[in-house]
Amino acid sequence: MKNKQKGFSLVEVLVVVGIVAVLAIVAIYLLNPGQLLNQARDGNRIEGLGVLDKAVSLYSSSAMDNPSTLFMGTSSVVYISVPDPTATTTAGTDCSGLGFVSTPSTTYHCAASSTYLKVDGTGWIPINFTSNPGGSPIASLPVDPINTASSGEYYAYAADGTGGYELIADPQATKDIPNTAAFTKGTNLALLSPFPNTVTFTTSTYAVGAFPMFVAFDSHTNTIWVTNFNAAAVTQINDTTYATSTYPAGTSPYGIAFDSHTNTIWVPNNTAAGTVTQINDTTYATSTYVIGANKNPDTVAFDSNTNTIWVPNNSFPASVTQINDTTHATSTYTVGANPISMAVAFDSHTNTIWVTNSTGTVTQINDTTHATSTYTVGANPIGVAFDSHTNTIWVANGSSNTVTQINDTTYATSTYPAGTNPNGIAFDSHTNSVWVADYPGNVVQINDTTHAESTYTIGINLYGVAFDSHTNTIWVANGSSNTVTQFIPNQ
Repeated sequence: MKNKQKGFSLVEVLVVVGIVAVLAIVAIYLLNPGQLLNQARDGNRIEGLGVLDKAVSLYSSSAMDNPSTLFMGTSSVVYISVPDPTATTTAGTDCSGLGFVSTPSTTYHCAASSTYLKVDGTGWIPINFTSNPGGSPIASLPVDPINTASSGEYYAYAADGTGGYELIADPQATKDIPNTAAFTKGTNLALLSPFPNTVTFTTSTYAVGAFPMFVAFDSHTNTIWVTNFNAAAVTQINDTTYATSTYPAGTSPYGIAFDSHTNTIWVPNNTAAGTVTQINDTTYATSTYVIGANKNPDTVAFDSNTNTIWVPNNSFPASVTQINDTTHATSTYTVGANPISMAVAFDSHTNTIWVTNSTGTVTQINDTTHATSTYTVGANPIGVAFDSHTNTIWVANGSSNTVTQINDTTYATSTYPAGTNPNGIAFDSHTNSVWVADYPGNVVQINDTTHAESTYTIGINLYGVAFDSHTNTIWVANGSSNTVTQFIPNQ
């Protein structure tokens, strides 16, 4: 007797298909546990924003009975849920220590670590919820599950000054959440679009002369000047149109600095002749001055306190020459030990000059009395810059792969990693950070307070760095590619 084959019913087929689908989903999630974690965090974000939205709405409704007491926040200020560890009072900070940069239309605010969760008006949302009849509806302010500036995951709040407000969060698993609108709450949803982010950068690169070494910003003509070591010339770049012009500048031009007193550019010529060239930044007339045979001057800095130029001499014994920028009278002072590629910077807080010595020290020189003091840093320091935000000196330690930060009054020091063979260094007053170029081709940005770092790779044989306060951009000389790269903030 033959066995009759039994087919599957439609119900059985659907059950099997359903089981397979479930197993497939489980397999996907097992293979991607990070997505599950992101979804869990997003659920917390939706819940946290909902709690805040209800609390703000209740406050707004209650305060309408007495409008004079209504304060939901200052218009044009974006309040960030990340606390600023540098804030020392309940007034908080402008979040610059966390990488946020204010614009003409927007200012940021971060509360102090000690108060950012409070509901009495000192928290990250500036509303005093305790003024509600019956007290605050929440015990503490919710914050993002990650809540760090570096991750880009935090809450933001803004008010329009007329009772409107918006709360926003940045979802991590949007592709699995059908309603991304759940991540913004409030009565004026145009206040925080796009999501407020910390500063990121794009780059543009421009051709200059042969083997560019150092770069300087000229605030008189809003141009960038670059020394072309192998071309015996300097290149001037308009920082907006990017038009370029090239001018002769002695032999082996090395360092470069802008003199705001005479509106001229100063360029040391790194040869035994011991000369520096002064270039008028408008007429381009040049003059060359001798500071001493066999001095091989390297870098240069302008001192706005005495209207003088300071040039380290790559010679023995180690010395630095001060040049009056009008009379061109010179004086030379001994510093440190035998230098190799010494660097120099002017400190406008203490009116002193800082010079690096190849023996692992820096010398501080009073620009009037010429008294000197020497401090230990890392191995082979070859770059130095003054930070007017923290009143500190930053030194690039070429052989230590570090930078040293020195308080210019207490002389306390701290050291941080900074790429490989760092050399060029500059202070950026727009983001309150220090930019360091290293020889292999990386540029490291270091927040001058939190010391958080970001690294960008652009080429090889990087040397000088300069900050352009007209466009709030950073310019880096790329020695081997005969170019300069401009870092442009996206914010």
